[in-house]
Amino acid sequence: MKKFIIPLIMIAGILFSCNNSANEEQKAEEKQNDLLEISGSIAGSEGDMLYFEKLSPAKLMKLDSVTLSADGSFSFTDKPANANLYRIRIENDGVFIIGSPGETIKISADERPITTNYTVSGSPDSKLAMEMNKHLMQTANKLQELGDEYRAAQNKSKAEQQQILNRLNKEAEELISAEKEFLTQMIKDNEESLFIYLALFQQLGQTTIFSYPEDKEMFKFVADKLEEYNPESPYTKSLKSDITKMDKQANQQQGPGAGFDVGDTPPDIQMQTPEGETKSLYDLRGNYVLLDFWAGWCRPCRMENPNLVKTYNEYKSDNFTIFQVSLDRDRKTWLGAIEKDKLSQWTQVSDLQYWNSAAAQKYGVRSIPASFLLNPEGEIIAKNLRGEALGAKLKEIFGH
Repeated sequence: MKKFIIPLIMIAGILFSCNNSANEEQKAEEKQNDLLEISGSIAGSEGDMLYFEKLSPAKLMKLDSVTLSADGSFSFTDKPANANLYRIRIENDGVFIIGSPGETIKISADERPITTNYTVSGSPDSKLAMEMNKHLMQTANKLQELGDEYRAAQNKSKAEQQQILNRLNKEAEELISAEKEFLTQMIKDNEESLFIYLALFQQLGQTTIFSYPEDKEMFKFVADKLEEYNPESPYTKSLKSDITKMDKQANQQQGPGAGFDVGDTPPDIQMQTPEGETKSLYDLRGNYVLLDFWAGWCRPCRMENPNLVKTYNEYKSDNFTIFQVSLDRDRKTWLGAIEKDKLSQWTQVSDLQYWNSAAAQKYGVRSIPASFLLNPEGEIIAKNLRGEALGAKLKEIFGH
């Protein structure tokens, strides 16, 4: 029996060595398979800096950059643990990519801007992002055309301008509504993909398409599907945490100052004017006051402003005034919009805190434009009157 011991030990040693070698090769191959590679070319961009960024739930992080050569070629890599959201961009011209471990993604653009002239392969999720992006850009272009049409009508009579404005506002609302329906269908058709997280937070300009709590069910649908198919993703954990916080905030705002309706007497607003003077909403009691929440970056707000100017000039001698609260965050944008839209005739205030505006939170405002028509006692007698509806209500009050 002993004569077989050494051969058996040797064989065992050989097998053990072979297994070790195989394991090392397998580990090296698996390590390579974890690598995400993103490469391609962007025409007409010689000398431009191309940035490679990762969108974490908390912030956008720069991972790498390259100065493009004459052929516009580039190559980036990352080693993600799970599917991640990335962006490549030149200045403000960029596109989102959804990359997973082991994927080799190719991106090419025959001309600039990249946003509307790129193709992607090697990543089904990134193709979804491309389809969504191009659809959003088409809608954005149509909204731009509506804005151009209104600006071209500035030499027409006020009555004609108002008719055009009413029609354009309706068309803009229909476009945004259609975009929401499109994204809703994309989300439901691709519930297993991280793409649904990206789709949930899309915007047209500065206007978010889905907002909380108006679209609460969609937020919770996305969170549930991410939990089901991507439970370890940081995006899943972040969205669930955000919804919990937003629900808590909404519950806290059910006390004084939230959920105001016709017949309620809302709280005072005290904020600074562009000149640095503190103005109070309550100081205007004794007047009919349109409390209007808006922003210089908000296209629907800007399209409504000419109607406010017209209405104010018609009824300012009838105990009517306007108190506008801006949700801007950039002072230059705020002041530029006031000047261009001729809004300095009435009170303008802002704390330049964007959606964290103290007044907006106090009144539960989560989308703009939003307005409250107050009687001389400070009670709400109507909400969100726009276009002809505001004029009709004031005609009912003042008799002309």
